[in-house]
Amino acid sequence: MPIPDDATLTHQQVPPLAVLEQAMRAAIAIAERAKTPFGAVLLETSRSTIAYTATNKRLNGPFAHAELNVLRSALRQRVELGGLVLVSTAEPCPMCAGAAILAQVSALVFGTSITTLAKRGGRQIVVPSTYLAAHYTEHPVPVTGGVLAELTDQLFPRR
Repeated sequence: MPIPDDATLTHQQVPPLAVLEQAMRAAIAIAERAKTPFGAVLLETSRSTIAYTATNKRLNGPFAHAELNVLRSALRQRVELGGLVLVSTAEPCPMCAGAAILAQVSALVFGTSITTLAKRGGRQIVVPSTYLAAHYTEHPVPVTGGVLAELTDQLFPRR
C-alpha cells in the first residue's frame, strides 16, 4: 500500500529538497571518508542541521549498518527521535527501516534504491521502505527516495 501524496508528519514537515540534498551530501562525504558506500545522518528538522552521523562498520558484525549505527548514536542521548529525518546513501534494508520507523523518526530519505542495490549484486532482502512505512500502525512515515541518486548510485558499483 503506497503512502498517499498528502501524508503528513505528526510533529514536523519533511524539509525542502534543497535541505535534503545538503544532508545527503553530508552522508556521501561521511561514506567516502570511511571508504564505504553506506553513510547515514539524522537531520534535525527544526533547525535543518545534521544532528548525528554514521557509516557501516564491516568488522562489527552483520547488524552494524549505517542506519542502525546512527540511530544507536542518537538514542544514547535522546529517548525519542521525532523531529529527526533519517537520510541514507542507500535505501534502508527492512531491518534498518523497521528500526527507524519504530524509533519514530519523522521521515526516511535515501539516494540509491534497494532494488538498484540488488541489481548491482548486493545481498538484499528487497522490501521497499515505502511498504514498511505505510504499514506502521501509528501513522504513515513519509519516505523520499532517489535524492541525489546520480551521486549515490556511483558509490555502489556492480559486483
